[in-house]
Amino acid sequence: MKNHTDMLIFHTAICAGASQIATDGRRELDVLVATPSLRSGMGVYMKRKITAIVLMITMLMLSACGGDKNVSENKPSPEVTENEMVDNSDKEEAEVQDEEYFVARSDERATTSTISDEIKEKASAMPKATYKKIPKWHGTTVYNKYEYGSTGSDKLPMDFQESTVQEISDIGFDFVRVLLDTRFFYSESHTQYPVGPEFEGNSNNVNLNELKNLDDLITWCVDRGIHVCLDVHNTPGGYMIGGDEEETRKLLFTPGSDEKKMFYDFWEVISKRYKDISSNALSFNLYNEPPDFVGDKQYTKFIKKALKIVFNETSDRLIFVDMLKYAREPVK
Repeated sequence: MKNHTDMLIFHTAICAGASQIATDGRRELDVLVATPSLRSGMGVYMKRKITAIVLMITMLMLSACGGDKNVSENKPSPEVTENEMVDNSDKEEAEVQDEEYFVARSDERATTSTISDEIKEKASAMPKATYKKIPKWHGTTVYNKYEYGSTGSDKLPMDFQESTVQEISDIGFDFVRVLLDTRFFYSESHTQYPVGPEFEGNSNNVNLNELKNLDDLITWCVDRGIHVCLDVHNTPGGYMIGGDEEETRKLLFTPGSDEKKMFYDFWEVISKRYKDISSNALSFNLYNEPPDFVGDKQYTKFIKKALKIVFNETSDRLIFVDMLKYAREPVK
């Protein structure tokens, strides 16, 4: 890319190879063409050689997932008295109550990741990634936490799976774009609120289980040399869940709204939690495809505040900013 401001302006659904197209718009590239596969939380892709003027990549959500099955020997279980059953039940309930997982957003457990020093060192040793030079990544999208409240046998598991990351690595990919719905992190359970734009929660507390699962995903990826890009795809007041997306995204761009605060609070927690993870391994895509009604000045102001929050924790964090009008028009 020829022109850079304090923001990297291009749509991350276009793979890294596309960002290196020559100024005349033509170059022979390895294009990743989406094909469906019964995998858990990922798309599988084939390479095609084409001469491209514009390179677009379509990521397909998968409709089924696999999982490990535990097989145990058919052994008779010891007899348990009624009193013992009551005692065990009380112990299990006490253990659940003692395990605090929904904590204040400012809690140290919320702002400190569980990622090991070994993984942090591996992250620093990955190929250099800056806004001036991005590696020629090839990758896919992970959808597990894309839409809060989605349940049923036709949906992906809500938690990220190491088996998914291993399959991505086996294919040879070194980049994953992780689509996130911030409601996962602001709710006590996956089904606390109904599917759709309704959300009565706030950003005062965060779910440590969800954050730990995100830690795990980053760990599994870095351990296999895969760059992770965290992308806010859905957030209160800013949904991309079908229907009238112009209407379901107005509150996010309303001055002083609670929904806008929740968006900024999310990036504050994420920035603090991963401040010591190198940009070589971790980047942020602040918000996916702003709607048509958002203008240049309004969007720039909206994004710059998020940038300030992120850069306050990691001054060299690699950040992707989508273009205007559903990523069709560049920011002026």
